[in-house]
Amino acid sequence: MAKNFVMLSTEDVFLMTSSAHPARSLFEQCYELQPTFQLLLQGPDHLALNFGEVSTYTQRQVEDTGHPCFVSSVEEVGHIVMDKMNQLSQVEEQSKEAC
Repeated sequence: MAKNFVMLSTEDVFLMTSSAHPARSLFEQCYELQPTFQLLLQGPDHLALNFGEVSTYTQRQVEDTGHPCFVSSVEEVGHIVMDKMNQLSQVEEQSKEAC
């Protein structure tokens, strides 16, 4: 008997587990996905970014969350990325002018 699999991207999972997303209630009711959603929904349903960390390495303890910025949509992630790219661009321009 063949099993059916659904491939979801990280964006799909982020969107569907977001409390504001209308598809969340639809997928929560799907019998086949209930075990997966029960696991996913045990954790937070917002992405938490700590802008004070600039690399993948950190010395903070796991329990010390710092001051996270909670992101609730993919559009918000896009705005954050654009803001960070603009900041980087400005720093590069300033360093060129200083030379």
